[in-house]
Amino acid sequence: MEGSHYLQVALPAETTAFNFYYTTRSANGSAAPAKIIIEGSLDGVSFNKISTLTDGLPTGGKETYNSEDYGRESRLRLFVSLFRKMRQEVISSYGVNLE
Repeated sequence: MEGSHYLQVALPAETTAFNFYYTTRSANGSAAPAKIIIEGSLDGVSFNKISTLTDGLPTGGKETYNSEDYGRESRLRLFVSLFRKMRQEVISSYGVNLE
């Protein structure tokens, strides 16, 4: 698919540490993202890049990716993942774990 797609998660409380996971569609890996840019925000207006992922992302169907634990010096309330270079459509499920 052309362009960037994103997933925005409004966290239930401010946090400084989190990790996330997602599972690709069950039929095939054509929906798996090839690049993920993770950003965080406290106010929903100004976002800071937390990480860019390109290595180790799943490419097959019904595969789950578990991120590393991200600890930050600043608090965040909004978590955003920009999926770039999508192989086709979108992921089938996701989750965010707060610490």
